[in-house]
Amino acid sequence: MVTVIKSEVEINSLITSFKGLLVVDAFAIWCNPCKVLAPKLEIMQQAYPTVKIVKVDVEELANFAEDYNIRAMPTLLFFKNGVEVDRVTGANEPDIIKAIQKHM
Repeated sequence: MVTVIKSEVEINSLITSFKGLLVVDAFAIWCNPCKVLAPKLEIMQQAYPTVKIVKVDVEELANFAEDYNIRAMPTLLFFKNGVEVDRVTGANEPDIIKAIQKHM
């Protein structure tokens, strides 16, 4: 299940501590492409159980959005061992899957 992260401390801790591939979906409640992507991320989470997919509302966690230069929603950030290794801007399912497979 894809979890919505509600605090800066929680997301920063997860980024630095998670071993393996962490995918962070930077989304906004009002964003229609984000709404379309949400169920697809749930399917991806089931298909790739070793990958952790989480969501961050950029309006609730504005500092996160600023720190990672989020300019469009959705933006998916891919982290390994605390380092951003890739990003996909937009609800482009094939590009997201390609990035997951590349960095697993």
